Amino acid sequence: MPDPVFERIALVGVGLIGSSIARAATEYGAAGSVALYDMSDEVRAKAAGLGLGEVADTLEAAVAGADCVILCVPVGALEAVAKA
Repeated sequence: MPDPVFERIALVGVGLIGSSIARAATEYGAAGSVALYDMSDEVRAKAAGLGLGEVADTLEAAVAGADCVILCVPVGALEAVAKA
């Protein structure tokens, strides 16, 4: 497998899109590590149970050290999340 493109990918929002990207990034070795954050405790717990990546309790912890951050949130929430 080739070297990963990214050291750490952070995915903000772990719904259908975020979880799909997490699976693909892991399966294809696109990143050394995948960090995940969702504002829902229930979604974070489910992501942890599925082994989708390193689940962070805060947005700040998820994006810390990431060289790629992907916002997987509804369009109406993009501005607020990007400013956080």
